[in-house]
Amino acid sequence: MSIAATHARITGDVTVSTVSFETRVDQSGRGDARIVEKLGTVRAEVAYSNWRRTVDHPGLIFAVILDDAGISIAAKRFGMRNSRAKKILIDALDLWDRLSIKACKMIDDATLAAAQAGIL
Repeated sequence: MSIAATHARITGDVTVSTVSFETRVDQSGRGDARIVEKLGTVRAEVAYSNWRRTVDHPGLIFAVILDDAGISIAAKRFGMRNSRAKKILIDALDLWDRLSIKACKMIDDATLAAAQAGIL
């Protein structure tokens, strides 16, 4: 799962949008596919939360990843050289990979089920 997609999913819940009051019941019979999807979502959100807390220069990183600013534009905006901004971005992307792998190892079906049972 990408950083931008995970960010949008997490922050999208707090934006104002139109609403439909139609019945929303999934009767597609996908079975375990929904569990895998939820597991992937939980893993991505855990990775994102940990990444967001530990990444250096989040403003710069978000400008490049979320706002699609170029490195030179973001570097200038945040008062640094292009080479430094590029290194910060590369380090942040490497950190995302490490934290995503860690979340996959840390959260399995049983862990997710136990956490859900605790809040239901």
